[in-house]
Amino acid sequence: MKQEPWQQLGPIRVFNAVDTLVDRIRNGILLGEIAAGSMLPPERALSAQLGVSRNTVRGALARLVSEGLVSIRQGRGAQVQDFRLIGGLGLLEKMPREMQDAMLPGVLELRMAIALELLTLVSERGSEADLERLDALGKEIGRTKDPVEIANLDVEFSRVLCRAAGNVAMELILNSVSALYVSRPDIPRILFEDRDDVRDSYGLIVDVLRQRRVAEVSDVLRAGLKARDKLTLERLVSGV
Repeated sequence: MKQEPWQQLGPIRVFNAVDTLVDRIRNGILLGEIAAGSMLPPERALSAQLGVSRNTVRGALARLVSEGLVSIRQGRGAQVQDFRLIGGLGLLEKMPREMQDAMLPGVLELRMAIALELLTLVSERGSEADLERLDALGKEIGRTKDPVEIANLDVEFSRVLCRAAGNVAMELILNSVSALYVSRPDIPRILFEDRDDVRDSYGLIVDVLRQRRVAEVSDVLRAGLKARDKLTLERLVSGV
């Protein structure tokens, strides 16, 4: 007799059982092993099967509801939602590693599109103080070798761009990228380790912004970002 996905989860015997249960159900939903539209078992059944308290099950379901992966209606129970329809970019850091790797090309494309638009906005709206801060960060990045530290400076550089552009929505998207760096420390290494081309690019960006020439050189900037991202993806595949 074929088992349902939740029947394959197995008992949970760890201190932080809520986190473990959330991770297992979330991964099942994101990987398509627990289908959108399906109903999860009642709290009592999940509790008995997994060897955890009903409070643990209730806490896990509440977390999944807050992430938009499950909805609960009185009298109906917990129903799995289609994360592609209602999920946010914040799910990226919570995805299984194989999904993150598969989505990285799309993340880099999004990052490039946002970066180009940000540069255009900053060239129109940025103050001299904004440019001075970006220049200082660009020089600091140029002197830094540690990829994790470069990743942190890269986020700060991007945050200054967002604020110089006066665009809070883009800064919220940036937060999801920052969270991904934290959850996947190998990604900063892939992006920034032994990458003189990347470290040098921040100073070039500041020069373009100072001259208010973003629109004029946007094709060159796009080509440069594409070349950077191409090498990044090659490194991801090769595991370098």
